[in-house]
Amino acid sequence: MKATDPSSNLLVLSTSTWAAYNTWGGPSYYTGGTSSSLKRPLPRGFLEKPDPHRYRFARIDELTDEERLNHFSEYSIWSCAAGFANWEVLFVRWAEKQGFDIDYATSLDLHADATLLSPYSTYLSVGHDEYWSAEMRDHLEGWVDSGGFASFFSGNTAFWQVRFDDANETMISFKQNLFEDPVFGTSDEHLVSTMWSDPPTRRPESLMTGVSFTRGGYAHFSNAPRGSGGYSIWKPQHWAFAGVDLRAGDIVGAQPVLSDTNVTVANCLYRTVFPLLPSQLLFLNP
Repeated sequence: MKATDPSSNLLVLSTSTWAAYNTWGGPSYYTGGTSSSLKRPLPRGFLEKPDPHRYRFARIDELTDEERLNHFSEYSIWSCAAGFANWEVLFVRWAEKQGFDIDYATSLDLHADATLLSPYSTYLSVGHDEYWSAEMRDHLEGWVDSGGFASFFSGNTAFWQVRFDDANETMISFKQNLFEDPVFGTSDEHLVSTMWSDPPTRRPESLMTGVSFTRGGYAHFSNAPRGSGGYSIWKPQHWAFAGVDLRAGDIVGAQPVLSDTNVTVANCLYRTVFPLLPSQLLFLNP
């Protein structure tokens, strides 16, 4: 339902990613599935979980075997990677406490409604916003080209391309098995449900977000470089840092490690080297 008196800000919940991680009644995209019904319920922990549980899921490597068993018996293991309770809720609590007036929509709203963004001046992507359809990108990028301001406050955004069926009831993704996708090798190959940065799409996500999870998306995780685990400040004079004592080269978030997973990195240092960045992109850190 659209707001009768829209605010200037629209936060689009990353519900397509919730669907990708949903294991209710069948596999997710991480347990062998290639389609996900948008009508099936979400497991416990996706929409709500107590703060201590949410924190412990975020630091899963610190849990004892007994704690893991207790938490996983109560909540879906996938609820630590997707869902409102782990991601958007933190921003929403802060923003509403600060007095920001925000309207809310879903990934499917952005996919299905070309005019969804028309009343707004600011689009917000806050959660784990990993799965995007071509229509979602078309509508957002067209709106930005018309003067809208898009803000991405999390990483791993638009990593995978997905498709929705004609009824908008099922989301489809073959991910790394792109050769099994029926549109592969056809005139619609650009819609193949694989990484946006893969050649068939001809449309890397950096053209929209300015960054890519494929460029240093992990730190302090698995075999990824150890790095600082924080964000390096490049332009402390930017208005976003007003009133904060920061200098170029300062590291923000090294303790605790913020740049662990689901961060994104610019494809190149300067736009003139590789023209894969949107012309409107604002750099806050390199």
